[in-house]
Amino acid sequence: LHDLRFIHRLGAVDIGSVYLSEMKKLPVVFAAKVMDRRELASRNKEGRSRTEREILEALDHLFLPRLYAAIETPKWTCLLTEFCPGGDLHVLR
Repeated sequence: LHDLRFIHRLGAVDIGSVYLSEMKKLPVVFAAKVMDRRELASRNKEGRSRTEREILEALDHLFLPRLYAAIETPKWTCLLTEFCPGGDLHVLR
């Protein structure tokens, strides 16, 4: 996580927050979903987080965001995915 710079918060989700982020040494942007591991455990959401990671690792499709990295620290779990500008797809429902 030390190689990332968090630019601004894009939104909150059930099990974390999503930030627009970039590599400090490269002009590459990502959507970084950051989850507090202690909060995941207290809310029994560890399985959901793990399932999300496994699904993103398995997907490979032009129209779906790509998972670039999954970073685990003692405090945080972070999923770095392709940033798709344009907002939240849930508003289209």
